[in-house]
Amino acid sequence: MFLLGSRATDSLVSTSTVPCRQQGRSLVVYVVRITRADIGARVVIRRRIAGPVPLTDVIGTLTSWTAGVLSVTDAEGQVITVPESDLVAAKVVPPPPARRPRTAGLVEPNQQVGDPARDRDRGTEGSGPEGSGPEGPGAEVRR
Repeated sequence: MFLLGSRATDSLVSTSTVPCRQQGRSLVVYVVRITRADIGARVVIRRRIAGPVPLTDVIGTLTSWTAGVLSVTDAEGQVITVPESDLVAAKVVPPPPARRPRTAGLVEPNQQVGDPARDRDRGTEGSGPEGSGPEGPGAEVRR
């Protein structure tokens, strides 16, 4: 149980303020919006750390929340533990977008470049890298 104002709740909902000079404001309000019911969900957590930049983010699957410590498994399979006292902000986020294949701009070895339908429309059908005519390799034939 957590105490929020004057009422008890099962979730940890808190706000914290952090000075933020980069945005020209004096304060930024962060909110923790996750609960133990979110175990198994993909979350992003902003936490305090030591160093010149006092905050960092963790994104991954919330795998456990016991004894005041949250465990998050990131995309590489590493388990990151975050004490509740270091939480600044947190929320559930949607799954990552599907990866698109990287085929645009990539040419396989020994692959002829060009679109046969486009080459046919331009009158260059059959003029490949070997240069089948007197025009030479890849030359455009005008008719």
